[in-house]
Amino acid sequence: MSEVSWAAELGIDMGELMAEHPLSRESLLEAGASARKAEKYWSKDRMLARVEAHSEPVTVETVVEPVKIAVKRTRVKNYVFTEAQMRAAERSLNAGGAV
Repeated sequence: MSEVSWAAELGIDMGELMAEHPLSRESLLEAGASARKAEKYWSKDRMLARVEAHSEPVTVETVVEPVKIAVKRTRVKNYVFTEAQMRAAERSLNAGGAV
């Protein structure tokens, strides 16, 4: 009876599969490098936190200026009035409130 390699039959590379195991040499090296990078990052963050704790607070004054809204002026068209219309308009303006 011959032994069948099911990994070879299914096209699985056993070397790559074993490299993905958490206790493989490659995984342990990657985890160590990641831990060193994390420690470097967090040590810098802790150092900055100590510096900020001993520094004086900086106050920033913000001045809020009112927003100027551009007012679009209305254009008055040039009207042409007849003589009768002009006399009626003058009469109503001369009459004051008694129109």
